[in-house]
Amino acid sequence: MPQFTRSGDHYRVTYISGPSHVLLGLLLDEGNETKIDMVGLGAVGTCNHGSHNLENMKQGVIEGVSKANTKFSTNFSIKEIEYVENDTPNYTLYAHCAYLIIKGIYEGEQFKVFSET
Repeated sequence: MPQFTRSGDHYRVTYISGPSHVLLGLLLDEGNETKIDMVGLGAVGTCNHGSHNLENMKQGVIEGVSKANTKFSTNFSIKEIEYVENDTPNYTLYAHCAYLIIKGIYEGEQFKVFSET
């Protein structure tokens, strides 16, 4: 079951399925964003699933947002992607999480506000 949170202007989803786990944060805009910043949030815990290919992650997230934009007739673009550095490098899961964020916004999902203070 995904967990939806917000940290500042970033929408986040945490998704855990068996041994795989992903936290994805997105800073979104409406329109055509051309530059997407990648922001590592450090490691959480002691697990090690190998290193990420940031280009593959970015492409997965773009695909997830694009799929959601088509389904929900939205026009979100990505300004920034946040990720946990020792999460599972499963780019299909990142695409799914990106889709879930857009779906959640569209459907009025309550993103619990997360304070990092």
